[in-house]
Amino acid sequence: MKKMGFTLIELMIGLTIVAAMAGAVVAILDPLALRARVRDARRIQDLETLQTALELRFTDAGTYPASGIPSVNIGCVLGSSGWQRVDDGNTGAGGSCLYQGLVNCPSCTTDTSRYILVMPRDPQKPVGDINTEPTSPCGETTTQRYNYKSNTTGGSYILTAMLERGGNNTGHECSSLSNWASFGSCPIGLTYSAASFCYGLQNPNP
Repeated sequence: MKKMGFTLIELMIGLTIVAAMAGAVVAILDPLALRARVRDARRIQDLETLQTALELRFTDAGTYPASGIPSVNIGCVLGSSGWQRVDDGNTGAGGSCLYQGLVNCPSCTTDTSRYILVMPRDPQKPVGDINTEPTSPCGETTTQRYNYKSNTTGGSYILTAMLERGGNNTGHECSSLSNWASFGSCPIGLTYSAASFCYGLQNPNP
């Protein structure tokens, strides 16, 4: 009598189909969660784009941009080490030091000479809104934004994004970065309560 059963290949095909159907059901039943995951993926990609621009700038200038808003009389000078929001150039005297270092630097006179053409903004923020976001990744875990901080010599930096879904930052928790321990502390009066939401990148070989 011939035995009836499933081969290993048939079982694998069946499991693949079941997994695909389960994913489709989750997307239908929880579309908001799916959209949040997509936006979080975009945020991570934006930070990687900024990181590439920063490394190109470092190759040319030997330093990363200072963090902060330029002085009207002095401009951007390394030495301070404060957090800043990633802005679109409409903050302070022609944009933040990060904006001036990547988009509007003295040698950035054409699109091909700029390290980045447009500063990325959080996918939930309309144009202009990013200039009013918190200046640090500390606290306010429900406010999505991108932040930047360099050390006093311009040799190191931290980039952060606030994700929508806690736990999507596994392996890139802001407080786990070596630069965070050395110069990434929160401003006085603000506590760090974003451990599972804050996604961070830093310069290679810190």
